[in-house]
Amino acid sequence: MKLLLAAITVLPTLVRSSIDIAYEQTGVEVKFYVNTSNFAGTSPLTYQWSFGDGETSEEQQPNITFSEKEAVYDVECTVTSAADNVTESDSTSVEVAHYEYVTKDANSIRVAQFNSGLSDQAGRVEGELQKQLKDPSWVAAQKIADVIQKNRPDILSLQEFDHVWVDNDTWDGDATMQMVQDFQDNFLAVSQADGNEAIDYPYVYVAPCNTGVQTGFDLDKNGNIGDAGDAHGYGDFPGAFSMVLLSMYPIDTQNIRTFQHFLWKDMQDAYLPVDPATGDMYYTEDELNVLRLSSKSHWDIPVTVGEDVIHILQSHPTPPVFDDGTAAEYPPKEDIVDWNGWKNNNEIRFWTDYINEEKSTYIYDDKEWMAAGNTTPPEPSGGLKDKRFIIIGDQNCDPVDGDASPSTASPINGFLNSDSTDTSMTPTSKGGLEQANVQYQNNRETKTAPWGLRADYVLPSTDGLEISAAYVHWPERKDVEAYLNDASDHMMVVVDAAVVPVSSAIPILMAWTLMFKIAASVSCPQNKYRGHSRWAVCERYLQRGSRRASRSAAEASNPDKVAKFSIWYVLPCRTSPSRMVSQV
Repeated sequence: MKLLLAAITVLPTLVRSSIDIAYEQTGVEVKFYVNTSNFAGTSPLTYQWSFGDGETSEEQQPNITFSEKEAVYDVECTVTSAADNVTESDSTSVEVAHYEYVTKDANSIRVAQFNSGLSDQAGRVEGELQKQLKDPSWVAAQKIADVIQKNRPDILSLQEFDHVWVDNDTWDGDATMQMVQDFQDNFLAVSQADGNEAIDYPYVYVAPCNTGVQTGFDLDKNGNIGDAGDAHGYGDFPGAFSMVLLSMYPIDTQNIRTFQHFLWKDMQDAYLPVDPATGDMYYTEDELNVLRLSSKSHWDIPVTVGEDVIHILQSHPTPPVFDDGTAAEYPPKEDIVDWNGWKNNNEIRFWTDYINEEKSTYIYDDKEWMAAGNTTPPEPSGGLKDKRFIIIGDQNCDPVDGDASPSTASPINGFLNSDSTDTSMTPTSKGGLEQANVQYQNNRETKTAPWGLRADYVLPSTDGLEISAAYVHWPERKDVEAYLNDASDHMMVVVDAAVVPVSSAIPILMAWTLMFKIAASVSCPQNKYRGHSRWAVCERYLQRGSRRASRSAAEASNPDKVAKFSIWYVLPCRTSPSRMVSQV
């Protein structure tokens, strides 16, 4: 009996698995963990991993790069306690996939909004972004360029791109334009990933912004004059957090309107902050006489697509936070001023008024301001006279979540519920549904920032444009392209839209079509086309809103339309003598 027992080999005890595999995935890059808190054995423990691709590891928390760009990997981990002779295993599957990019319709133009975050990436230090953009190896700009190259917008609103100022009163347009040129030459013109093609924007618009431009008053009431909170728009230096417009299509410089100098107090029914304790204005009369509405600026940039014009209405309102709280109504009844909340509200509402002929009578632009001697002009020219536009920018406002004021009537809903803007397709993403901050549960697929809100918008007019696609570029964790999710703290928002005739042109078009039908009937006695291809084309043309295919950038390019006059100038460049447009 003793001899028999001596011959028996004692095997490790196999019990129901109490270990759990977990992992953090960014495309092909995966970090694995194993939870052994319920493991029956004691230390020391050994680990044996297999990853389904022939690779193995004995590390407790291995970092793995899968070689295949599209596959499902069966992963297994075995944990052993030699001291207790216990072994347990767990398994899971890891999928690696490709992000499915939307192919643009041939008749559409692609318009995108992207807060690049480059100002923060450069450390919020004056001159640092200017320096970094000269270095093609700067990873932060490489990732931004990678996102742009993959999505390939025809018109791109780019935020948080510092400008150069000589001093508080002097914007350096040449140096600012050179920064944009450096970004194009060193990053956009260089393929940033396998399969990417370089991209070039023949037309660029920049103009002075208000961020960091000091008012000369203690606006934040901290006892100091001249810090970031005392500027027209929050910024550590003049030009911080500014913006740029990049375009494949020509810019009609003669009809650009900017509103950098528009005073907040001149807005009709302005929500000027009120001190609820006294009922007095939060800002003094002297402060209100200089305080501008725009944190950056409001730009109306006409872009010509073939023979048609699209007004790009670009802005970047202040966040409705970083003050003393969120007021529920105006004027506030609780002990909250909410100065940033009301400014965000009014910066957004400016565009709502601008596209409404009756509500925009109070609006004047920078040319009018200067012509009146740097003061409010007596007879403002009002808002937009055309019907085709795209409102675009980081509006810092979610329609249902966050700190927009008042919360029951978020100002962005003025756009989303308007008959003038087309919201038939809301940009969404699977990545937002998966990764947006769980603090906010409403419409997570529409969020545009990891911190959980829908902040960024591309809103075409109902008249003159027809949406064909809309999405937020936010890859899922399993997607190979997920490495781009930390390119910025905002995701790119993309809308594809076709240029179609505005409503005033429809009766003329219908008359022209009727004449065509009559002529076709007369010239075709055998009724060769009646009820067939040509008739079908005409009927579909009217039924679809009289869509007209937009011409290509090469066909639309017309250097003669970019004129050099008064306060505008044009800089020579690589592809076109009229490439870059700027305001002095």
